[in-house]
Parts: sequence; structure tokens; C-alpha cells
Amino acid sequence: MKKIVIATLLLLPVWLLSCSKDPISDPGGGSGGGTGGGGTGGGGTQPPTKTTPSTLFMASQDYSVAAFGAYAYQQFTISSTTTFYFRLASSYKVQAGIFVPGQLSNFTSMQSFTAYGLFNNQHGTQTVTLTPGTYYLGVRNTNTGPNKWSWELDNIFTFPATDRVSFYDTYFQDVTAQPTGGKFWQAFTIQNGFRYFIDGCSVNTVTYIIHENQLSNFQNNSSFQYYSEYFMDSGGAPGFWEVNLPAGNYYLVGRTTAGGAWTYTGERWRVN
Repeated sequence: MKKIVIATLLLLPVWLLSCSKDPISDPGGGSGGGTGGGGTGGGGTQPPTKTTPSTLFMASQDYSVAAFGAYAYQQFTISSTTTFYFRLASSYKVQAGIFVPGQLSNFTSMQSFTAYGLFNNQHGTQTVTLTPGTYYLGVRNTNTGPNKWSWELDNIFTFPATDRVSFYDTYFQDVTAQPTGGKFWQAFTIQNGFRYFIDGCSVNTVTYIIHENQLSNFQNNSSFQYYSEYFMDSGGAPGFWEVNLPAGNYYLVGRTTAGGAWTYTGERWRVN
């Protein structure tokens, strides 16, 4: 039995978000769902195992800076060609990317720099493939005032053969920026025969999964029920979550506590 919690939403005034800030570019926008799919797969004499994939390579969450040009970076080294999900969410405009050591000086001095997975006054999710070597992942503030950001560099999912799963589709992927008290909702349907994974990052947010019958309450700032296993109020939200709920219709939802943003992806893997 899943634990259900009742939450009460407070309507926060939009004017708390200072109009002097420079808004980020939102390349995704909106909120929408996906629909279920079919397909067939092979069987086996033993039930499949259920392994939780190890996804997080490195991350920085809820990092705050005070002024234009402030930056942060982290060095890492890989010994083989590796593909990552690079996720970034920020309150206001930033530039971010993964670059070789020779670009570090340009990055820290607010000069032009060359990078893999470049975010130029945007946020979202990208897939980046890197060859063996040493790199920096850096984010710098291009907003005229304070800013906050979260990022993750995540490994692509892998499973042992005994799990008997195959990638089916990217069920949904979006990025949204909201003022104080803003909300988003993303529909999805759970069907038998699939495994569902949601991952992302955010700033100044509270994120939940709710049943479809709670959406109106959430939208109207009324008390609503949510699943306690799928609740986060930090920059790591949402995820990494494998959604283990009965077949049915659900929503990934969130609200901001200040000017905030999410980037998130849902994947379906078919159990064969």
C-alpha cells in the first residue's frame, strides 16, 4: 500500500519575483503528457529481476551566486568514451557547458568559450558524448543580479540481462520556468508490462506525483493527496524515481517557492 499524504497549497504572490531580473530563454515550455504504447516481447521461464540503475555521475544543486559574472566549475576525468545526460535548471540566465582545460580561462573571465552541451542563456536536458580525458563542467551567471542553479551529469541507464528490459521510448521531456507560486503538471499513464523512470533537476521548487483525481485540487490551491515516495523539495527534483504505482493515470506536478524552473524526462522500458 502506497502512503498518501495530504498537502495544503498556499497561493504565493507573483509580485515577489522582482521584475528587474533578466528572464531566461525557455526552449521547451508548456506541459503535456504522452500516450501509452503497445508492442510485444519475448518471455522467460524465470521472472525478471528488478535492478535500480546507477545514474548519478556528479551534480551540484541549489547553488547560489550574488552577481553577474559569478561562476562555479567542477573537474572530472573519464577513461573511456561515455555518453551522459546533462541537465540544467536555473532561476535566471546562465551559460553552462562541458569544456577542456584549455577553455577554463576564457570561461572564468567571461570571454567566449567552446564547450560540449552548451547552454547559452537556456536550461534543459542534453545528451553529450565525451571521449577519454579531463574536462570541466562550468556554469556562469549572465543575469544582472543574483541567481541560483542546479545541474546533473547522469549516466545513461543500463540493466543486467536478467532484468529483461528494453528501451521503449522517451515518454515525455520538458523544461519550464515559473514565477513565484507558478505551477506545472505533466500527465502520464502507467501500463502493465513497462517500467517507468523520471529524472531531472530544479531550483526553488516542490515536486510531487499525484493521481489524476487530485489534479483539480492542486491547480486550485486546495488540499490534495500525493504519494510520499515521490515528493522532493530540493534542487534534485524530480528523481531519480522509478515509479512503482498501479496501472492508471497520474501527474508529475510542481510549484515554485520563488522564481524557479524544472527540467525533467520520463522514460519507458518494456519488460520482455
